[in-house]
Amino acid sequence: MITYIYDIISKPTVQEINNFPNVIVASVWEYTATRDEDGATTSIANTTFFLPPAEGDPNFVPYDEVTDELVFTWISAKDNIPALQLYLASLLPEPTTTTTTTTILTTSNTTTINE
Repeated sequence: MITYIYDIISKPTVQEINNFPNVIVASVWEYTATRDEDGATTSIANTTFFLPPAEGDPNFVPYDEVTDELVFTWISAKDNIPALQLYLASLLPEPTTTTTTTTILTTSNTTTINE
């Protein structure tokens, strides 16, 4: 199984757009894939740009109310996350396998009788 984790590194803003203060115009983020069985990881960094809000947009979220989870939903709406997951999975190194060999030694007791 592979676990995917995002990290929002920064949220560049513009001081004001269409009378909205501190408008997030992009997100710099990193996406990491970790194979659970052996801990192998790989990651990619990306920047996603957002369209500015229209004047009076009722869906505008003030900067102080924006969470990383919300930003990732915006990223997911713009970027093909399932394709990115496939790409990251392809970058993981082949898993290493350990072969264990067990040798069982047996002894037999034989008695020779000379007549």
